[in-house]
Amino acid sequence: MSNLASTQPNRGWAFWCKPLLFLLVAAIGLYYVKWSPYYLKVFVAADSHSIGASILNDQQSSPWSAALAYSQVYFLAIWKAAVLAVILGSLLQVLIPRDWLLRLFGRAGFGSTLRGGLFALPGMMCSCCAAPVAAGLRRQKVSVGAALAFWIANPVLNPATLVFMGFVLGWGFSALRLVAGIVLVLGVSLVAQRVAGPEQLPEAAVDAVVEASTVNDQPFLSRWGKTLWQLFWSTIPIYVLAVLVLGAA
Repeated sequence: MSNLASTQPNRGWAFWCKPLLFLLVAAIGLYYVKWSPYYLKVFVAADSHSIGASILNDQQSSPWSAALAYSQVYFLAIWKAAVLAVILGSLLQVLIPRDWLLRLFGRAGFGSTLRGGLFALPGMMCSCCAAPVAAGLRRQKVSVGAALAFWIANPVLNPATLVFMGFVLGWGFSALRLVAGIVLVLGVSLVAQRVAGPEQLPEAAVDAVVEASTVNDQPFLSRWGKTLWQLFWSTIPIYVLAVLVLGAA
């Protein structure tokens, strides 16, 4: 790894602009679709000890109608977060240096898994919206454990959910969810990593670090458009189908 690092070219302002642009898009997008709405809802939960009625539509006689009704309500509630997730999942692949991701999340061990879970906390997404970002991480060859920890931790360790649960059900339930969530995120991710492969940096990840040291002459918009299109068609159709099936169930 040290030899690889020594072969990397000098990185000037043009290089640092890309990660900064990703952070800017992420901060603005998350503030608009997550942080600000959740902040306002905290006061409602604190005052009324409720976060509103369920969006489930109990049309037991017609599963197809139930699926369509649930999907309509669900997509209207989360479409902004879903769009942001696809954008972030694609930008992650073209703006963040791959060697950065591999150094943080590439090794198949506890450290990468823990960092993957911590990386999820600012997002506060549901599992559906976190999926495109997790897919983007895996496309960059990060470890299975880190990507899975990111995906599970988004809904399970969502700080807003813990606060809402505290105001509605009591802080004992929040503490129980937090402890159980940490065990779930780390336990499942580490088991999945152990099943997926040995605890060492995979050869694919090493090749990716070498690739990161080379200059990509393809225009940014062309690379981003291609990545965005691939990520959209590999996640959104399955996403829509899953919501329809859940609505019917």
